[in-house]
Amino acid sequence: MDTATWIALFLLFFIIWLTMKSTKKKRQRNILKIRRLHKKKGGVTMSEVIKRFVDKECIITTMNETVTGIITAVEENWIVVSPAGNPEAGADIISLDYISRIREYPRKKNGKRRTVIT
Repeated sequence: MDTATWIALFLLFFIIWLTMKSTKKKRQRNILKIRRLHKKKGGVTMSEVIKRFVDKECIITTMNETVTGIITAVEENWIVVSPAGNPEAGADIISLDYISRIREYPRKKNGKRRTVIT
């Protein structure tokens, strides 16, 4: 292939990458906007729902990553997540505004952890 073809392919992939990046940011803004409107209406807050999962091992999906661990505390707009295997290793603090999904870690009948594909 000649140089012009390589440049055209590079520009095509660059434009596709920019488009994908902007749509992800738009999706994140829309989710935050919906949550703010829900708070103004006075519905059930996310922290009240998450209190069911305290002291349980959970898979928490945010907009950018997935965190696995035991939810140790739920504060006003934050949750504290400790690593499941070693609670002394440190904790993650996650804002409730960025959480899109929380589920309890699935277990087999004998109590062992199942393999989860996120």
